[in-house]
Amino acid sequence: MQDSRFNLINSAPYKLEGPVLYWLQHTQRIDQNYALYKAIEIANELNKPLQVLFILNPNYPESNLRHFQFMLEGIETLFNNLEKLGIEAMMVQGEFKDALKPYLEKCSAFVSDKGYTRYLRETKKAIYNLAQSLNLYTLEVESDLIVPIEVASEKLEYAARTIRPKLLKQKEAYLELFTPAELKVKNGHNITLIKTDLSQFLADSPIDHSVKPSTQFKGGEAEAFKQLDLFLKERLHHYQDANDPTKTYNSYLSAYLHFGISLKEICSVVAKQIKSLKKVLRDT
Repeated sequence: MQDSRFNLINSAPYKLEGPVLYWLQHTQRIDQNYALYKAIEIANELNKPLQVLFILNPNYPESNLRHFQFMLEGIETLFNNLEKLGIEAMMVQGEFKDALKPYLEKCSAFVSDKGYTRYLRETKKAIYNLAQSLNLYTLEVESDLIVPIEVASEKLEYAARTIRPKLLKQKEAYLELFTPAELKVKNGHNITLIKTDLSQFLADSPIDHSVKPSTQFKGGEAEAFKQLDLFLKERLHHYQDANDPTKTYNSYLSAYLHFGISLKEICSVVAKQIKSLKKVLRDT
């Protein structure tokens, strides 16, 4: 993993007691989740278990029933997969800073996803200040962009045409896919807030219920890869017509970029498919 993906917020020494804590917020997947991979590396270095914490914030801006159902469908599966890797996965509810504080006070090192919206930047700044007051090693990791934005450009770009050449120039150096190390100290179990079925949990949640759940798409990493497979088999060779609203040649992957699949994975698989198609055309 490239060093440019890592932003060392606080270089305090690791603490002797407590697990390594990874606050999973933005990158809700295992595949190509470099914050998770780095947290595993640190846990192995310290010979400690790893805790993954997901905070369900009912006051998250513009959240609603559709958003929460799609997200939590993926979180349920993700927690089961983390448990299989020997990782303790926990879900708590509340404001991010308040919910994180007791875990920050008891961990040996803290790893976080990078966030981009103003709300997330301000929230993470407050949390990083808290971690610094606790003299806690804190690392922020970029997992969601192929080329980290700080590498692509040092200034505010005003149009896609100005930043696109810079991204294309850098992308080949960032397309390599990685696999996580095996966690040495395993403590695999998960704790969620969903004690009954998901529908009942959401019905009781204090969120906006006016936007109904999708009847077409289901959340989760496995569902994201199903959509990718459908795109490759049925839509990619018609993609030049994807802007025609009477046709269904879009990838339908945009919702999963935050909730299940990485841009790098999509780019890698599509590039291989295009290469294969070109070979078939040459041979025919």
